[in-house]
Amino acid sequence: MNCDFNGNDMGREQSKGDECGSKCRASSGCTHFTYLDGWCYKKSGSVSKNNAVAKKGVMCGILEGNAGPKKGQLVFSNDFNSLDD
Repeated sequence: MNCDFNGNDMGREQSKGDECGSKCRASSGCTHFTYLDGWCYKKSGSVSKNNAVAKKGVMCGILEGNAGPKKGQLVFSNDFNSLDD
């Protein structure tokens, strides 16, 4: 937890935290997301873990290998070890 991606918002929708990655995966063009206070912020564009910024209480994730119907694997903020310090 504790990370955010600035900019590239393509929309938001109410969600539970554990559903945000799936909502991104189901949205055309969504490559990464941020979850905060009941809102899933779907984001687009090229991104890597290095683009994440530390922000307490926020969850973020990336859809890696963003090709095909399954759009690859979800990588969540707890995989961004350096941000959890």
